[in-house]
Amino acid sequence: MTTTTPTGVLRPGRRLWAVLAALFAVALCLAALPGASPAHADDLDDQRRAAEKKQRENDKELEQLEHDLEEISEDLADAVIALKKIEQKLPDAQAALADAQAAYAKAKREVKALEDRLEAQERTETGLVERIEEDEARSVEVRANVGALARQAMKGDLSTSSLAIMLDAADPQEYVQQSGLVTTALRSQTQLLDQLAQTDAANRNAKVRLEAVRERIAELRADAVVKQKEANEHRKKAQARGVEVRTLIDDQKAKTAFIQSRKDEMEAKEEQLKRDRESLESDLKEIIKKQKARDKKKKDKKAGPVGSGIFQNPSSYNPMYITSMYGWRQHPVLGYPRLHAGIDLRAYCGVKILAGRKGEVVWAKYRSGYGNQVLVDHGEINGNYVMSSYNHLQGFNVSAGQKVSGGDVVGYSGSTGTSTACHLHFEVYINGATVDPYPYL
Repeated sequence: MTTTTPTGVLRPGRRLWAVLAALFAVALCLAALPGASPAHADDLDDQRRAAEKKQRENDKELEQLEHDLEEISEDLADAVIALKKIEQKLPDAQAALADAQAAYAKAKREVKALEDRLEAQERTETGLVERIEEDEARSVEVRANVGALARQAMKGDLSTSSLAIMLDAADPQEYVQQSGLVTTALRSQTQLLDQLAQTDAANRNAKVRLEAVRERIAELRADAVVKQKEANEHRKKAQARGVEVRTLIDDQKAKTAFIQSRKDEMEAKEEQLKRDRESLESDLKEIIKKQKARDKKKKDKKAGPVGSGIFQNPSSYNPMYITSMYGWRQHPVLGYPRLHAGIDLRAYCGVKILAGRKGEVVWAKYRSGYGNQVLVDHGEINGNYVMSSYNHLQGFNVSAGQKVSGGDVVGYSGSTGTSTACHLHFEVYINGATVDPYPYL
């Protein structure tokens, strides 16, 4: 019979079609992606696949946890599931906080670097302004000196010829002195003109540089405003991430404290479930003992293999969907191993639950943690006594002693007993002991 496991993987017959459909869906998604460079696209694909894989793992973990908690009170189960969700979210939230803090620290460093460069440019600007003012003052002074020399020349003080100086001189020594003074004055005039030209050229260069520096200052100030805005945004994100992490940690502590406060209750329920299991096994052994006494006149037959596929789907869904398998698992809170003695099948509240094989109803009654239970005796199969039970039912459709055939309605799905949601808990017993029902379906 085709069945579906908790992860949704179909058994042979449908698995190939499911794989092909999944590959086709992935191909369509990839074809619809916008164009990007191969390396960038590969990185994005890897990130997407990693995120999707993690989400699937988290969902599967939560689904399994929900089934493991079916024997715990609803408020406690909700707390355990909430705690698990917190534990799943917390690493990502902490990583996001670290990223936000790193981005904020980087933005602050960039703002500081811009401020340092801006300060350096402003110092350069101040220096250039002071230099230009000094050069302009010097230029004014030089121009005044040049003007004075020019006025003297116009009056003739500097234009006297060498012959006039010689004729006016009282003696040769005076001639030399007068001639030297005129030469020095002319040289000074030339030097002042050269100095004026150099000062004006340096001043023009300084003004050009000053303009460039002021443009750079304006750019740095604009960049600093933008970068400061970015830093503020990163700071807000870091603060928000910090609040999220602190809230998760506070919730984690509160849920953990609540769960620990109910530990005694959970241990008591586990003990009750253990007693329920022992009571059921005792009843089954008593039934088998009576069956053997009834069949004592028959020739003893050595037990052989029961065979696979002796039960049909007991749920109303085709294919049936198994939400929790048979086997040992760790208690989600108490931490010690316990046996899940059957399989859980998807069965929403009120749907029909079917007999998996012909037999006789041993009882249809409430049995503590099992809730409303129907036990069906299927008689002897190759020397083995085989029975099955249908648990947590909402209501019965059969009664003790009634004969049923495979597919007959024995009851309706519910959530009675230690169950937190409607489903069918199906158990199979061979010679009074529970076995994994899956191979027999």
